[in-house]
Amino acid sequence: MCMADEAEMWLILLILLYPPMLAEFHSHFSVWTAKMIEHLGDGPYFGGLSEPSLLDFAILPQVTFDYMVGITDQLAINEIPVMAKWIESVMQYLPENPLLVPDFMVINSINARK
Repeated sequence: MCMADEAEMWLILLILLYPPMLAEFHSHFSVWTAKMIEHLGDGPYFGGLSEPSLLDFAILPQVTFDYMVGITDQLAINEIPVMAKWIESVMQYLPENPLLVPDFMVINSINARK
């Protein structure tokens, strides 16, 4: 099996399994986003901290997954300035691919490196 076939197989699997989860996420998006902003507090990271914690590193892949693997064309949470700043800040501590998927599955990257 060549790399393209393997990537296509993974994408088909994601498309088949992911829509119910995606629909659930989008139905609660505004509530979850408001809660996330609330938990950022005064700091650039969750809990109002000045440095990222495991919580930041755990949440970022969850909110960027559908965009990074190409399921959606836009990173909706990035439209909210405080969340866009948070994503940029956290990504500076993470590898180019912060997801638990092989690199060939990443369609859209989040380049926040300076």
